Amino acid sequence: EFACSRSSPVSRQRAFRTPFVMMWLQRRCKVLCVAIFGVGCVATASGTNISMCADPKWTISFEDTFNFFDNNNWVALNNVTHGPTEKQLYISDNVRVENGTLIITTKKQVAWYNANTRYNFTSGWIESKSKRFQRYGRFEVRAKLPSPSVGRQGKWPTAWPAHWLMPEPTTSVPPNVCWPVGGEIDIMEAYRFTKVSSSVLMTYHWAKECNKDLWTGLQGKWPEPNDTTTKVDWDDEFHTFGIEWSRDKIEWFVDGVLRYSRQAGSPPSLFIPSTPFYMILNTAMEPWSEASLDSGLPTEHVIDRVTWCIPNAAHTV
Repeated sequence: EFACSRSSPVSRQRAFRTPFVMMWLQRRCKVLCVAIFGVGCVATASGTNISMCADPKWTISFEDTFNFFDNNNWVALNNVTHGPTEKQLYISDNVRVENGTLIITTKKQVAWYNANTRYNFTSGWIESKSKRFQRYGRFEVRAKLPSPSVGRQGKWPTAWPAHWLMPEPTTSVPPNVCWPVGGEIDIMEAYRFTKVSSSVLMTYHWAKECNKDLWTGLQGKWPEPNDTTTKVDWDDEFHTFGIEWSRDKIEWFVDGVLRYSRQAGSPPSLFIPSTPFYMILNTAMEPWSEASLDSGLPTEHVIDRVTWCIPNAAHTV
């Protein structure tokens, strides 16, 4: 196996690289790999400290580099579940700030929800609801993800990290709009296996009626499941996950490279949200998780920064 990799800056200073440059680097890596060794070699896609918000056409509207846990920006949920199929209980003790990063820990731990429902896993969830929210613009998260090896042989990875956006209930139409009538933008969810690595997912949910999701299963995946040439180290390196949300389109980026998009009207029922959204950062455990069988825990979801930006007056979205 031959690995071509890009350099990975360790500085916390943002380094802007255009999608064109990043795509050129990837193509160059693959060309060199093929030219020297022939077909069948693997290109390692290393993480970079890219910020789409460093583009001079954009102005940062919110940024948190997690030097401390800022209660003006976030709340860490405690003794909260997220539906009957997930196997974890969210507790605030599983969220901490350390060395300029936010760390969400997922582990095997017996915990009781309302004293009558037992959970064998605990994890963490933070959200900016009613604190920080924005309509349109760029939203990005730089993070190291929990290991895709969490789980057991024959099963998908059981840890399910996510960075996502939901309608701010105080400004939605109607207020406290039901899911997913207001839309749901999943910046990043993980994982699914590929031939040589694992892929992150990029998804949008929408509906006209409560709890009647019109999403048909179409979503972005990078690397693609059948990709035999790209290997990504999600848990040992930081990667930047972002979207650009405009009036008629949502585009998803990984390390500054466009990977997926959804357009209003395709399919005809698909609309693009037009009210502000807040952000959620969490790690769930898949429905097939079993504490007595799964290995690789505890695991950490490490978030280096969150950055949002809006276009300058001369540049509209």
